[in-house]
Amino acid sequence: MQFLRPFNLLLVAGGLLGLSSCSTSSFYPSSNNFAPMIQEKGEVKVQGGLSIYANTLGYDLKAAYGITDHLEVLASTSSLSPAPEGQNNWNPNPTLPPQPNGMRGNQTELGLGFTAQNDVLSYELTGGYGFLGGTTYGSNDELKHDFRAGRFFLQPAAGYRGDFAELIFSMRFSSIRFPEISTDTLVGGGSNRNFAGFDNVPAENSRGYLFLEPAGALLLGGNQLKFKMQVGFALPLQNDQLAFNYEGSNVQIGVVYNFRPSTAEEGFIGLEP
Repeated sequence: MQFLRPFNLLLVAGGLLGLSSCSTSSFYPSSNNFAPMIQEKGEVKVQGGLSIYANTLGYDLKAAYGITDHLEVLASTSSLSPAPEGQNNWNPNPTLPPQPNGMRGNQTELGLGFTAQNDVLSYELTGGYGFLGGTTYGSNDELKHDFRAGRFFLQPAAGYRGDFAELIFSMRFSSIRFPEISTDTLVGGGSNRNFAGFDNVPAENSRGYLFLEPAGALLLGGNQLKFKMQVGFALPLQNDQLAFNYEGSNVQIGVVYNFRPSTAEEGFIGLEP
């Protein structure tokens, strides 16, 4: 079936993510674009799922609401924790749990969007602000990075709607600022080894950094309940000036529940009885 071909491409991209570098980073850009494509006033979309990075898992919850037929408000939050395979059995201090090789933290975004559509195509432009914060480990877990960051974003998107499938492509422009990044290193020997602070990122690194974050998503299901898979990438526009590391891609899997007042009578999965 032809509509499954884009799904195969997403699976290939997801496989490439698993082959990517597993270096630990002090910052993970979003790359998990949210393009709800609200079509009418009073419409609600809620998405829950999992974002998969090289060493980190994100547990996501996203929602959007149609203020009018063309204006939407959206919010998202993600709780980040080290992936199971990222747990390191080496213990720097027997009194402490194993240090994770990955990221632990949270990110939250709020935004507004403008939408337009015809019978099969949807267009969207969203913008907003996000808060990020967390801890990562690097250099064989001998370095620990704590950071806070803020992100402005502007995201155009376009989508195709079929009877049981949707394709959505989005291109996010992000400006990321780090008001705080601190680094600790392991000191001492034997069972007394522990982390101690030794450096703070200079103030000039709190300026904005620009990223281009494209993503492609496939949704399969009825009008109200769909399975979603998305592959996203993060491309720095100032690569030679970055004062931090980042993960260049991730994969999202999850489900989307969509309530539209005009189609509520069609049943839970959007199919005629």
